[in-house]
Amino acid sequence: MKDGYQICALNELLALGFANIGGALCGAVPTQIGLSRMGIAYSAGVKSQLGANVYVAFIVAAVVQMFSKYLYFVPRCVLNSIIVNGASHLTEWDQMLWLWNLITVDRMDVLDFSVWWIACLATLGLGAFEGILVAVAVSLLLIVFQSVNPPIVVLGWRASRQRWMSMNTYEDARERDGVLAFRIEGPLFYANIERMQEWLEDTELQYAAMNRPLQGIVMSAAALPLVDTTAIQALHHLIVSYKKRGVVFLIANASGEPQRLFEEVLVKDHLLPERCLEGNWSVEDCIQHMKEADSRAGKARVGRKKSRPPQSPVIAEELEEGTSKTKMKAIVRASQLMIGSQKIIQIG
Repeated sequence: MKDGYQICALNELLALGFANIGGALCGAVPTQIGLSRMGIAYSAGVKSQLGANVYVAFIVAAVVQMFSKYLYFVPRCVLNSIIVNGASHLTEWDQMLWLWNLITVDRMDVLDFSVWWIACLATLGLGAFEGILVAVAVSLLLIVFQSVNPPIVVLGWRASRQRWMSMNTYEDARERDGVLAFRIEGPLFYANIERMQEWLEDTELQYAAMNRPLQGIVMSAAALPLVDTTAIQALHHLIVSYKKRGVVFLIANASGEPQRLFEEVLVKDHLLPERCLEGNWSVEDCIQHMKEADSRAGKARVGRKKSRPPQSPVIAEELEEGTSKTKMKAIVRASQLMIGSQKIIQIG
């Protein structure tokens, strides 16, 4: 607040309400806010409510009582100029310029700038109270819109900072092949979980079209303040679907209530590794876990291949062709060899 004076909105509203109640009982003029009078008082050096209300009231009453006949002939344009000059600082143009300087690719700054102009124009056109109501209504609508459509940011690895950061903000952030890392900047609940699913489907199709099939997905929960049961159930089905397709899904940077819900549902159903949430893994930790799991799976496949019984050179050569037709020929050839060997044994 200006000059370090802290204002309690509840006290201001109570004072305004009681003033109107008292005025109604005494037949007085309805009490309302006076931005212009407050601006003139502030320009005159008033620093407290005592000076802006009590002292100003006495001074105005004394001036009206003693100098009314002289003020009667003052042109209204002069009085209006005094009011405009005193209230000119209430528009806070420096705040508008500061918001303009903050406009980037992030839509939040653009929205704040738009809300400022809506509040300014509504106040000038409709009045102070109506302008405040319009500004509050627009702000509430924007909050609902942003909750239903939270920003989903794709993360990339910044070698200079050794961290995963927004690719929209930092041009040197780079993706890893076969890995999608993203962050939801807002609550995850029944109203927006479907949008996240659709975004993941569209992104997976884009990667497939670029011949870069996804092998792992990491969701950063660093900016996730809330998760409800509907979102948890949707995540459960989503991870199961990815698991059937051989895509690893992990959650990084979880904390607070979302972390507890993830542990109660996803970890207990063995859809997430327990260490993923207990150790509060970062995005890089999740990717390293994917690499280790892939390495272990590769060694297991090599071990199973070595443990297979030796095959006939003819059959092995035919199996390596790779097409289904060649594989069928190899199976028929193997059957013929086995039948021939049995006949030889019987003759012998």
